[in-house]
Amino acid sequence: MIVQRYTITPRPSTSPAIVDRMTAFWRAGMDRDVALDRVEAAASARWKEEALEAIFVTCCGRQTFISDDIWEAGSLPSTREDRALGPVMLRAARLGWCQKTQTARPSVRSHLSGKPIWESLLHLDPTTTNGEHAATLERRRIAEGILGARRMLSRPRQTDWWPS
Repeated sequence: MIVQRYTITPRPSTSPAIVDRMTAFWRAGMDRDVALDRVEAAASARWKEEALEAIFVTCCGRQTFISDDIWEAGSLPSTREDRALGPVMLRAARLGWCQKTQTARPSVRSHLSGKPIWESLLHLDPTTTNGEHAATLERRRIAEGILGARRMLSRPRQTDWWPS
């Protein structure tokens, strides 16, 4: 039996240029998060609920989509800050309705700038197997429950139901 000995050499110190680049990426991520929080706070709660419903409609109707498709499918009204759709899209992704792909498509609403293509997890594709079909239907049922609960919570409370 041959036993090899390995020597552990210390890693060379990280160069200042790499540290600067890492700091720049970290700072850019923090700036992005602050901007997302700012535009989400500026949008009204009612508009965000309408946007979430428009995303649900788009996810059920299309296999892939960009933000332009959401504006069209749900007849979503424009708001003071239309970039507020970004945080709502991220919320839909956290809910398991869609996922961002690594590709982009030009957007008519943004002067043909590239917008990420999202893949729907709620779209029923006729070529899927029964197991995938059942999983998609279950995700849809959960999404409809979430939307229904949100609608009920956003309605004004009716206090005159008690007989006098």
